[in-house]
Amino acid sequence: MQISSCLQIGEYHTDHCEDYVYRGQIRDGLTVCAVMDGCTMGEDSYLISTITGKLLRKIVMEKSYLQTKTEALIKPANNR
Repeated sequence: MQISSCLQIGEYHTDHCEDYVYRGQIRDGLTVCAVMDGCTMGEDSYLISTITGKLLRKIVMEKSYLQTKTEALIKPANNR
């Protein structure tokens, strides 16, 4: 499946885009997609959306590593 994304600064966002888009893959067939929406009227709302996105990225990366490590440990045991 092809996933396309587009992120651009909003009309009322004067300095920078306040949103954060994340797409990560834990394993084949399991993809995590998320959009963190910053609030135009909120003060420093881009900070929260960015932190949330980066935490999600860290969690997905850890799950991916654990999945890979678990599969590597299980496969040799099944081949005996």
